Amino acid sequence: MRRPSVRSAKLPSLRVAALSPPESDGGGGCPRLAETHRVLAPGGKYVVVSYGEPEDRLPALQQPRFEWTLIDQATLRKNNARFYVYVLLKAERS
Repeated sequence: MRRPSVRSAKLPSLRVAALSPPESDGGGGCPRLAETHRVLAPGGKYVVVSYGEPEDRLPALQQPRFEWTLIDQATLRKNNARFYVYVLLKAERS
């Protein structure tokens, strides 16, 4: 039985994915985030661990077209590295 890789593991309400810096589609959007939003189940949580500081990541993550809410944010430090964690909750369908 083949195990999913960490890059694409999908759990019932949590999608785990590697997110490199958002890439623009030329119109100010980010295709990877749009696809993640599309496949994430309603009520699912999306956890982003990034080197990107909030000033750089939050504008992409909080675009109005995404029906998710930032529910937690943390900064982790290990040795000389700093990681930022963003947890988003996708809205339930109404």
